[in-house]
Amino acid sequence: MTAVLYDEVVTATPARRLRAVPAPAPTPVPKPASRWPEHRLVGGDPLVMGAARLLCVPLRQLYAALWRVGVLEVGA
Repeated sequence: MTAVLYDEVVTATPARRLRAVPAPAPTPVPKPASRWPEHRLVGGDPLVMGAARLLCVPLRQLYAALWRVGVLEVGA
């Protein structure tokens, strides 16, 4: 951090001239892919699918926490 006295500030620089720039043409945004493909939603046990979707994120977080602490070791 630098401290500057107010007397040392130069304010005699000419102001910049601003000009308007046209907006770019909008680009289409691709639709994100679904995390659960349609073929996995059709058929099977809905209770198991619901439990899997419910526990997916907490189990990943628990695995990551155990990995950071050092309880789990991942080898290549």
